[in-house]
Amino acid sequence: MQEMIEQIVKEIVSGAGELDSVRRRMFLIWLGDHTSQVRCAGDDGYADCLAEKLSPWLGAMSVAGVLWEYRLVIGEIEWWSELEQATIERMGGVQA
Repeated sequence: MQEMIEQIVKEIVSGAGELDSVRRRMFLIWLGDHTSQVRCAGDDGYADCLAEKLSPWLGAMSVAGVLWEYRLVIGEIEWWSELEQATIERMGGVQA
């Protein structure tokens, strides 16, 4: 299961890295609200922070729980990536 978690963490970190800085910051806020165990700032250290905090969080779950969270978190990254800029601005975000 550890290999699966490592791959999932890599995919989440990669997906977050593909977001622009505003969308990434807002995703990280969502993630921190979703689980207090994974709170990371949107600065340059976000990737290391995510890798460090996602592994133990996911490692404490059942396989079904890990897969459910994976789908949810990846879906959230996709949602942020597809969100129109005007909507982000209405939410208080500013284009990077």
